[in-house]
Amino acid sequence: MDKWQNPERGAKFTGYSAAIVPPVRRHISGNRHERHTIGETTAAAGHVCALDRYFGLTRDGTEPRTEIIAGVTTFLTMAYIVFVNPQILGTAGMDQGAVFAATCLAAAASTLTMGLYANYPIALAPGMGLNAFFAFTIVVTYKYSWQQGLAAVFCSGVLFLLISV
Repeated sequence: MDKWQNPERGAKFTGYSAAIVPPVRRHISGNRHERHTIGETTAAAGHVCALDRYFGLTRDGTEPRTEIIAGVTTFLTMAYIVFVNPQILGTAGMDQGAVFAATCLAAAASTLTMGLYANYPIALAPGMGLNAFFAFTIVVTYKYSWQQGLAAVFCSGVLFLLISV
């Protein structure tokens, strides 16, 4: 039995709701009329790639190439934080090399967790506003050490976690 309904009665793929079905294009090959969804060559061929199975790319109306371009664009947009964050926290007396490594690791771990575990395309990185407040207000203006400032940030994080739970 054909996977597609008659186009005159409303073409839709039987595995999806009508709201998320991509438009249908007809392709004539010899005497045979073939129908494929636009941008769905792997699903029309009968197999679905592992990325599509895990992330539901076809279901969401996208393809791996689009997602890769979006990821590279997001990375290039956020890459400045890797260089600016160590300079800001360096004014508070912190080791810039350690801050550089911590910024990279925190951004990579949180973004991978958000993408692979939550399946949500959001990139995460340390907040520049809080870092500037920490360095310039708490440490430079109020004369607390950076260790005391980090202890206050830790306590506020625990408090917000408890409130969230």
